[in-house]
Amino acid sequence: MDFNQIEPHHIARYLRIERANSPVRANREIAFLSTVLQFGIECGRVRTNPCRQVRRNRETPRTRKVETEELQAVLKIAQRKGASYSLIGLIAEFCALTGQRREDVLLLHLSQITEQGVYIEPKKRKRGEVQTKILIAWSTHLRDIVIRAKALPRPIGGFFLFCNRKGQPYTDRGFKAMWNRLQVEYAQEGGRRFTFHDLRAYYVTEGKEAGIRVTEATGHKSEAITNRVYDRRRIRKATPLN
Repeated sequence: MDFNQIEPHHIARYLRIERANSPVRANREIAFLSTVLQFGIECGRVRTNPCRQVRRNRETPRTRKVETEELQAVLKIAQRKGASYSLIGLIAEFCALTGQRREDVLLLHLSQITEQGVYIEPKKRKRGEVQTKILIAWSTHLRDIVIRAKALPRPIGGFFLFCNRKGQPYTDRGFKAMWNRLQVEYAQEGGRRFTFHDLRAYYVTEGKEAGIRVTEATGHKSEAITNRVYDRRRIRKATPLN
């Protein structure tokens, strides 16, 4: 089908019928198509963007709250499966501890590790937005993760903190496959599976309990986004007036 033949009812059918079992994923796919069509309009190849005329599927934020014991159980499985899976476990531990996105941590270069802490360069930002860096200050736990990651077998010239046997960072696809295997094994042992993205919520939830200003780590300009998507506390503690 030619791009100019796509009409709003095609988009609606895809969202409501063709991808009825994956409404959130369908929203992301249509958002991508919308970007492509908008580019086509700017180039003079497409006349309209029908994606803008159709309501997206309603999304409900996840409520899965990963407990520390659950995270530790998955990390133990990773450790007993050898060096490659130990590295996957370290990446998970790093993200849970710092609240960083997987894609930024996978590309973490050794040069970003300094005396002041670990610099993260978020890849996700809006068009025209100035690139900012996040400096994660050292803690005993963070330093321990970095030391363990460096101690794993790596080839000469492996300049990424979390690199594979060839010295290269894991691809997103490769990482997801290994993470999924860990979750399958965790479920077989009686655990309740959770997504890697839930670890970002783990950081926010635990951080808010500890009184940490978590938006400095997540990079969100609006605290409302952080609260709506990632804060999964079941009990909110309140302080009475004196």
